[in-house]
Amino acid sequence: MSSTLSMPAPHHTSRRPAVPTPAASGAGREVLCGFALALFLVSGSWSLARVAGVEPMVIWQPRVWAVIVLVALAFMPARGRAGGRARGRSVLGAELAWLGFSLVSITWAPELELAEDQAVDLALLIAVAVALHRLAHTSRIERLASTLRSSLLVLLLGLAALALLGGVGGRMAVLGGGPNVFGRNMGLLCLLALERALCFGVARSRSRGWWLPVWALVACVAAGLVALSGSRGAMISTVIAAGLLLMLGRARLSRRLAVALGVLGLFVGLLVLTPLGDRVIESFASRVLNLLVADRYVSSRDQIYLIALEGGATRPIAGHGLASFAAQTPWPYAHNLALDAWFETGAIGVALLGLYLGRSALLLARVGTSGRELWVAIALLILVGAQFSGGRYDARALLVCVALALALPRPMPRVRRSP
Repeated sequence: MSSTLSMPAPHHTSRRPAVPTPAASGAGREVLCGFALALFLVSGSWSLARVAGVEPMVIWQPRVWAVIVLVALAFMPARGRAGGRARGRSVLGAELAWLGFSLVSITWAPELELAEDQAVDLALLIAVAVALHRLAHTSRIERLASTLRSSLLVLLLGLAALALLGGVGGRMAVLGGGPNVFGRNMGLLCLLALERALCFGVARSRSRGWWLPVWALVACVAAGLVALSGSRGAMISTVIAAGLLLMLGRARLSRRLAVALGVLGLFVGLLVLTPLGDRVIESFASRVLNLLVADRYVSSRDQIYLIALEGGATRPIAGHGLASFAAQTPWPYAHNLALDAWFETGAIGVALLGLYLGRSALLLARVGTSGRELWVAIALLILVGAQFSGGRYDARALLVCVALALALPRPMPRVRRSP
């Protein structure tokens, strides 16, 4: 009788290599997008050529690389969960129409060399707008927004530290940038810190309670740096946006009042008890009380606005072309978003800008501000500041924050546990 011998199956001890899941790869993508977006917002047109001592070129600007990374990640094949329903399609259309017509106006620009620099600005804004719309469909936009918020905090805290360590006299600025830009950035830092102090969208726990005075102090220091920048537009816009943030907050009214009073008390202590406070008082007295109130000095804004109004009226339909204000006047722009559009792109540009702003406000009113308080407040900060200083590119945070606010999903209602 024959017996069959069964050979034991070979036992493999080696494991299959771990394959990244779509969720994990998606998370990394969204984190990188958030950081690239923060770098784009903070870096402005700053160039490494300023410190490397090489010939200034667009390729040396970190914003260009940030936008390249953002667009490349946005159009990667999406394997995971698709984003929610995009509400801002009409807003995107209005935004692209406004930016696109401004870009087309290069064809009748008086000086092509000046217009080319602004054309790069507009091309980057258009690329970011399209990338954000794509990300709203293919990613968890709330994770991207969270990373953007954290990245902005880190970058702006670094700028604030450089300013405090520098300790130079006059209007404060860093890394070769202008004081108006620095004031706007510190206003943004003030809102971010105030939002953290109010714990919007952050899980409450007793272990995190000691962070409240830390963020309140950061908000106070940032407000002091806004004053030290000497930018009156940044001061006004920061006060208005901070007030809106306090009103819109999901925190209890008692908590909002406590935070507001705590920040106010810390700020008074900062003014009275620290050397930084002495400089803040001196800057505020010089720039606001003496120049603005007593001498009615407005940094030639009245003259600039009059030139923009009268000059735009000579070509009221399509304006004088891209960068024409810089070509025909001693100033680089009209220091007012609407007047800038009026002078360079005429009634068509103003109408497209109004369509974008009106449609954005209408949709934000429909979806509500719950879960979007920070982004709405930042948008208001930039919009108000854009009436006193800067041009189209300086309002880039307005475009980004409106897109994020419209793309974010509605927050889930909190379920109270029964005792």
